[in-house]
Amino acid sequence: MLFPLEGDRFIVTFAGWSGKYPASDEDGFTRQLVHLRSPVVAEEVALAEPISKVYSYRQMANRWRHYEKWSARLDGFVALGDAACAFNPVYGQGMTSGAISALILRDCVREYGTNSDELPRRFFERQARFQSEPWAMATGADFRFAGTEGRRPLAARMIDPILGKMFDVQTDDPMISHRLGEVINMMKPPSSLFEREILARIARAWVRRLARRKAGSSLMTAMPPPLSVEPVAA
Repeated sequence: MLFPLEGDRFIVTFAGWSGKYPASDEDGFTRQLVHLRSPVVAEEVALAEPISKVYSYRQMANRWRHYEKWSARLDGFVALGDAACAFNPVYGQGMTSGAISALILRDCVREYGTNSDELPRRFFERQARFQSEPWAMATGADFRFAGTEGRRPLAARMIDPILGKMFDVQTDDPMISHRLGEVINMMKPPSSLFEREILARIARAWVRRLARRKAGSSLMTAMPPPLSVEPVAA
């Protein structure tokens, strides 16, 4: 991913799964960019001047500490952000989840006060209800890879096939890709992925893929389709 920052700078993020990680040295990192589906990132990096070394991060596990299930009293204790629920950082949900948890804590403090014995328990219950959605998204996406370890919930087993089709056809329909981006970035709830129009688009895109496959045409292109092919609904 090539993402613009202030001051005419960009940040380049390259992720891998199941032990197949990008190189940590600059030469190896830039060589691997050439093998990406789109040549754009490698071409832009070749034109740019590096302002730091390559930094690697290997802590990719999702981890949820269920404080809301503790039977012991937790007077005066709260935990939020990664201390409560840490996500695979490749999805970029950790800081947003931490910020929303801070708002939940604010509301609980206003409702119960800082000296209330009820504050920790009520906060952890509300935070857990909120965290269940980004947790399901992050772990569901990770379980699409064979090397992922952990217990897959029954609900995820039922939903994952639909999510898998959605990820597969998102490059064929800009509206599907746009909606996935909204959900991953926590601008819309995961339930919005299962709206009738989105499910119908997934079905149509998958049928078109099957038709192309029977015709012997390639399903992959060097670049994703432009948005002008099918405008995203406002």
